[in-house]
Amino acid sequence: MRILHVSDLHFGKRDATKYPTESAHYFADATHRVPVPEKLAEILAKEAKLRSLDAIVASGDIGWSGCAEDYGFAVKFVSALRERVDVPLVVCPGNHDVDFSRGIESAARQDAFLDFLRSVHNDQFDTVHALLKLGTTSDRRRHYISGLHRFPDKNLTILTVNSAAGIEPPGDKCGMCRQERRERAPILVDPQVLQEWESRLPPSTEGDLRILVVHHHLFPFAEPIWTNNDDPIHPPDRADPTILANSARLQPWLARNGFSLVLHGHKHQTHARHDVLMRRGDPERGWEILVLGAGSTGVAQDQRAGGEPLNYYVLECHRLRRRAFSIGVESKTIARADVSYTTIPDKPKFVREIGEQLSRQPAVYHAENMADCYRAFRSVLKDGDEVTTNFISIVEESKFELPNDALLFGDPVTLADITNSFETLHPEYDPQRGWTSGEEVKRILSDLPHRYSFQHGARLFSYPVAPPSGPPVKWIEPLERAISSVPGHTSRAFVGLYNPFIDAHPESAIRSPPPCLTSIQFVPESRQLHLVATFRKLELSFWWLVNMYEMIKILEHAVSAQKNKIAGRITFFSTLAEWHKDNPQPAFSARLDKQTTPEMVRLLLAVDRASQHEIQALRILLAEKQKYTNENNIDERGLHQLSVISDGILRSRDNGSLTHTTVANLAAAATHLIEARKTEHLAETRANIKGAREKIQLVLTELDRFS
Repeated sequence: MRILHVSDLHFGKRDATKYPTESAHYFADATHRVPVPEKLAEILAKEAKLRSLDAIVASGDIGWSGCAEDYGFAVKFVSALRERVDVPLVVCPGNHDVDFSRGIESAARQDAFLDFLRSVHNDQFDTVHALLKLGTTSDRRRHYISGLHRFPDKNLTILTVNSAAGIEPPGDKCGMCRQERRERAPILVDPQVLQEWESRLPPSTEGDLRILVVHHHLFPFAEPIWTNNDDPIHPPDRADPTILANSARLQPWLARNGFSLVLHGHKHQTHARHDVLMRRGDPERGWEILVLGAGSTGVAQDQRAGGEPLNYYVLECHRLRRRAFSIGVESKTIARADVSYTTIPDKPKFVREIGEQLSRQPAVYHAENMADCYRAFRSVLKDGDEVTTNFISIVEESKFELPNDALLFGDPVTLADITNSFETLHPEYDPQRGWTSGEEVKRILSDLPHRYSFQHGARLFSYPVAPPSGPPVKWIEPLERAISSVPGHTSRAFVGLYNPFIDAHPESAIRSPPPCLTSIQFVPESRQLHLVATFRKLELSFWWLVNMYEMIKILEHAVSAQKNKIAGRITFFSTLAEWHKDNPQPAFSARLDKQTTPEMVRLLLAVDRASQHEIQALRILLAEKQKYTNENNIDERGLHQLSVISDGILRSRDNGSLTHTTVANLAAAATHLIEARKTEHLAETRANIKGAREKIQLVLTELDRFS
């Protein structure tokens, strides 16, 4: 849909003793005494033909003094326009469409404008202005000069209202309260008129673009100094008496009834405001409106302060979804070139989305440092495990900063917790030297068992992605190659972690997919190198911190390889993100699984001799292993080694603290974890993890008995 928005045409003549030119309309004859409306009609008709317009909207002040002579010029304008192009015309009245001549009753001060409307709408007048019959015998009938224009084939509805209905000359009686006026009457849209239209409007769920046309403005905006009495450096602050007095009540009415675009005029200044209407009790999603104030499209030069040119808006409207539209706004200036007039593209030119907001907007958290960013989304998401879609976090400083309010299992998260998980993700990382040569990294990874389905090092450093059984099927683009090929002004992305044998498993369709990092992208900008990490799913309460630590290390590694770059911002994007209030299931390399064989032998020999210190040490190792064993931590090495060494000790002597039951429970716990790692079914995995934890508990009970 394309709509042309004009305003403040001001057809009519003025008192020649007060104004330098008698014509209030800019386009006048050679003597500047009489308006020539055909000139403006010619200009707008060219635009209408060029843009294939669906409607032309005029937001008030069609005349200058509201008298019949003004609308004689206006009728000529409409006739000349229709001779050139067939476009529906929608018109609302303004304050200059009120006739203040003496002897005219209050209720009749806009009759000349009404006669003009009848000539514009012809046979459609009674249908469009159906409310007029409600005010035929009332002093308030001017308030009912309001029209509903429906274009079903265009999915377009335009409502015009009269914000000038209460305007009277000083000293007259108010049409609403019948009291003599001592001050200027408030500018407003009659609430009874709104109530009448609300009962007649079809449900807004039909999805049509709904536009309110009113002459006066909903929101305040700065305007230039009009007189020489004001100090241009220190202009006075004055109340604006022409803003809609009931704007606050009108705005929720707009949202409730599906109006998302408001067109107005009055100030002879272009103005635009994009706003979101939200209040207590409304749905969580907001209602976005765009309010456009057109400058004047026809008033004389001396009525445009600050050299403001004649202008109009061209609106390009596209439906995005039900009750939501994209509105492209282009301002056009009317300028004179030699003897003819032309139009020039002006500012502003922009596109906005209006209407009902998406129920789940992308959640963007942008902060200078890690701690502030973490606190920002923590305050929003901490109350439950709700999944958030399209989560984005941006941290400007690539420096690790641990928030003091981060918790894990009810205890404050420590740096040791973070580094433990990081080393579980990257067993090939050397805490002292970082990542060394690619061949050494590959050798380290080749010697490690496949224990964690999400282990990152094996995917980032050219180690093959392998199915649970069988030969490798694909090699992943290595991190080193991606870093070395970052050019000066583009970016390089590579797939990092996707494993089809886990992520595309048939059970994925019936269960929540596990968190997964899918790609990393390096983005050079001047001397900085930024990093963007994309996740299929991201756990925020603990794993966001771990992954930030990980990406900081990777970015530092990339910068060291680039030499001429410094670390920039880190951006996370995740299709799904959730805050785990209770148990985020961290991935830890338990100390039990890191014990060497000599260390394990010495410990178990002392336990067998009932050394209380070593019994307590083993108990701590097993309790930690039990606590950290979950779907992310399936590692049987420590338990298997304990069972084998304990069995050897048990067979080599006649008596001691270790028993066959202890050995059997350790072996059973290790077997459960082996089965949990091998199975492809989530239910079996969880059952085996539960079985392993129960067997460890039995061993802990026996150790308590030893002590």
